[in-house]
Amino acid sequence: LFVFVFCDKTFIHSSPMGEADEKPSNNGASPRYSSNKVADIDTELSKMKASLESRESEVVSLKAALLEKDVLTKNLEAEIEKSKATEKKLVASFEESKVEIASLKVRIDGS
Repeated sequence: LFVFVFCDKTFIHSSPMGEADEKPSNNGASPRYSSNKVADIDTELSKMKASLESRESEVVSLKAALLEKDVLTKNLEAEIEKSKATEKKLVASFEESKVEIASLKVRIDGS
């Protein structure tokens, strides 16, 4: 059975025999990341965050454009339906006119 305990900058290891060793956690070595490396990582994270925010903004703009397109499409569909109804009325009116003309011809020829 091994038990590991971390206390501040000290590593204590208890062996099955009850012996304990005390060692500095980093053996006096330099920190894992230098301040330059941390600054580089922070810079990269800032760039990534800015890129993400820019893309989110693009997504919002694209969604707005899609909504606008949908509204325009619905308006065009409504105009098409109105045009079809007008066309039907015009065709019916034309057919009525043809009947009236035929009726007038019959009257003229009969006189």
